[in-house]
Amino acid sequence: QLHTVQPSLSQQIRRLEEIVGTPLFWREKHHLQLSAAGRVFLVEARKLLVHANEAVEAAQRAARAESGSLAVSFAPGAEGRFANFLHQLHESYPSVRISLRSLQSLEQLEALRNQSVDAGIMAGPVDDDEIKTELVDSQKTVVILPSTHPLAKRKAVPIRELKALLLVGPSRLVPAYCRIIDEIEKQNCLKLKTSVEVDNWLASINEVANGVGYSLVPEYVTYILPKGLVARPLEMKTQPTLDLMLAYRKDNLSPALQLFISAFHEYWRKESASPQ
Repeated sequence: QLHTVQPSLSQQIRRLEEIVGTPLFWREKHHLQLSAAGRVFLVEARKLLVHANEAVEAAQRAARAESGSLAVSFAPGAEGRFANFLHQLHESYPSVRISLRSLQSLEQLEALRNQSVDAGIMAGPVDDDEIKTELVDSQKTVVILPSTHPLAKRKAVPIRELKALLLVGPSRLVPAYCRIIDEIEKQNCLKLKTSVEVDNWLASINEVANGVGYSLVPEYVTYILPKGLVARPLEMKTQPTLDLMLAYRKDNLSPALQLFISAFHEYWRKESASPQ
C-alpha cells in the first residue's frame, strides 16, 4: 500500500520512534498494534496532514489571486485620495488586472449587488444586509470658490457669509451630499440658496469654475481642483463630515478581493499611523 519495501518501512518506523522518544507500536510474532502513545501520535499526525493540505490550498489561492482580476469603484474624486494605495497595489501585484470605475453611492450599491464590481470606496452610511462596510475616513466639508472671490482670501469661511451667495447644491440622488447641506442648515438655523443641482462632485467643480456659484464638498475633492479654484475650511463649531466606506459583498470569496482587502488594511494602518 505504501509502495515501499518492508525493511525500508521498518527502518523509517524505528527512526520515527527514536525522534518521538517512545515506541509507537507493540510488536508480537505475527501481530502489530499501536501503543497508547502511537494512538495519540496518529491523531495528531492526521491533524498535521490536514493543515498541510490547507496550507497548500491557501498558497494556491494566493497564486490565483495574484494573477486574477478585480473591479473597484470609487466615489467621484476619491481616486486621488487613494492614488498611493493603487500605485502600491500595482507594484506589489503587477499581474492582477484592476479596472477602476467612478460611480455615485447608489450606483456603487447596485454594482456591488449585481457583482459588476468587487469592492467600492463610497460615501456612508450603507444600509444593505448583503454588503459589508468598513469606515475608512471621515472627511471634513470645505467650500470651493473661484480664487478671485473675496472670500477666497479668508483662512476659513464663516457659514453666514455664504447665505447671500448661490450654492451649487446636491441632487437628492446623492443622499450623502444632501445630509451635509441639511446638517449645515440645521446647525446654523439658515437656508442656503441653491442656484443649480448636480449629482456629483465633478459637476459641482465645473459649475463653480463657470461662475455659477460656490459649492460645499468633502475634503478629498480638493485633490482634483483645477487652477482658478480654491478650497477653504468652514468656520463652524462642529464640522460636518462625510464618511468614506470600504464596501464589498459578504458572499464574495474571490481570492483577488481577499488580497485587495488585506492590502488595503495594511496600507490604511500605515497611513493612519503616519504624522499628518
